[in-house]
Amino acid sequence: DVTERREADRRQRLLIDELNHRVKNTLATVQSLAWQAARPGVPPQVAQQRFQERLLALSRTHNLLNETHWEGASFRTILETELQPYATAPSRIRLHGPEVQLSPKSAVVLGMAIHELATNAVKHGALSLAPGQVQVDWRIDGTGDGTILTVEWWERGGPLLDGQPHSGFGSRLLRQTIIQELAGELDVRFEREGLCCMIAVPIGSASQQAA
Repeated sequence: DVTERREADRRQRLLIDELNHRVKNTLATVQSLAWQAARPGVPPQVAQQRFQERLLALSRTHNLLNETHWEGASFRTILETELQPYATAPSRIRLHGPEVQLSPKSAVVLGMAIHELATNAVKHGALSLAPGQVQVDWRIDGTGDGTILTVEWWERGGPLLDGQPHSGFGSRLLRQTIIQELAGELDVRFEREGLCCMIAVPIGSASQQAA
């Protein structure tokens, strides 16, 4: 009848609006990755490789969100998806924290952040040497709109750091996504034993926006 038809039309409009929203945000993310990867001084082949790697990371997070019909994704699953290829020994990758379900937007941004940290660890940090280890601890503080997810990334057993390494695209991307897109906090420290990174982002209902 007419009522059912109107309700079906309304649901269809909502679905189309939601799809347009996700496509626009995804294209904006891809555009940012392309612009950052092609910065002056970066050889074209290197820029292309970095761009492809980050697209694959974005695709992996999207696959996780598709499994829940874009209702969210588990933070632990995101970590396991990005770090599992490097878990060549039982103690090489250590994950410790509660089960946390992220909104689509938080999942996409944190998925990219973990990818950048893992890539840096493989190329320059703890995962570049056989004895190296990465430990990720996370916790939840507060309730409701004030809920904060705090993530601590620790590297040990890699090359000893002497001085402050040059800030590359990965560091800029971390700051752009965590601070600007999630209104979070980021603290990166290059200690002699290895990189330490603290990420704190709001995940309360006020920040549960679609990606």
